[in-house]
Amino acid sequence: MPQLVNLYEAKTHLSSLVDRAANGELIIIARNNRPVATLQPYSGGASSGFIGLFKDAYTVPSDFDSSSIDELNALFEGDAPNGSMGKESSWRSFCWTPTSCYSPATAR
Repeated sequence: MPQLVNLYEAKTHLSSLVDRAANGELIIIARNNRPVATLQPYSGGASSGFIGLFKDAYTVPSDFDSSSIDELNALFEGDAPNGSMGKESSWRSFCWTPTSCYSPATAR
């Protein structure tokens, strides 16, 4: 039988109510004695976490490691003037995140 708990009591004792729900108990949360939400055990699978999160979001060029150490140091130290990275360099434009890309043409 589900237990009816008022909203104030649910806010005050949320941790213990979550423990009870995790153990299989169904808890109904009410506002002014009217049911508004249920607290029940999670029935989905385990979360996959971050592994593979951006699996298909990026591609690594085959020549990603062909840049010279001087080119890489210039990029990381901020010493590379606009357009100084040769056309053969695969590091001329790259993304740190899906929404923020670096390109010597847009830098500075």
